[in-house]
Amino acid sequence: TATFKMKNENYEDIAPMTANITIKHEVNTDTPTEGIIFEEYEGGYAVAGVSGDVDVLVIPETYNGKPVLSVKSFAFSGSKTLLYAYIPSSVVNIGNKAFSDCSLLITVEFGDVEIIGQQAFKNTAIREIVLPESLETIGMGAFEGTRMEKITLPFIGGSRNSSSSYFGY
Repeated sequence: TATFKMKNENYEDIAPMTANITIKHEVNTDTPTEGIIFEEYEGGYAVAGVSGDVDVLVIPETYNGKPVLSVKSFAFSGSKTLLYAYIPSSVVNIGNKAFSDCSLLITVEFGDVEIIGQQAFKNTAIREIVLPESLETIGMGAFEGTRMEKITLPFIGGSRNSSSSYFGY
């Protein structure tokens, strides 16, 4: 939401105007973010963070010929610049507080994630999210403190259960 001042032909203020503005941009998910820090993890790799500040995070499917399987707990916690995160289908686990307190993070795209850890996206700017069919576990308070307006759960009506406290919004 932004507030503007309308001016007349003499450039005098005549009325404030408030508008909701949505800015969308295309992200090339074929090009991984430079500087991602990887650690060996269960026959593949886990993302442990990134060197430097990034606004767009694109995690690759593989690293050194092995799958990227996880985002470690606290990997990006507290980032002051991260706006967008692309998590590929190879990543099945997002650790506890992996993206917590990323106050500018507004968009996350998931592949086939199975586990979202406790408070993984706590205190982010996420307003809308689509959770994948592959999701099996959502940790307590995973989306606590977000600006969530819409959450899509493709498995509603299936066998998975959770309480609102698990979403934390």
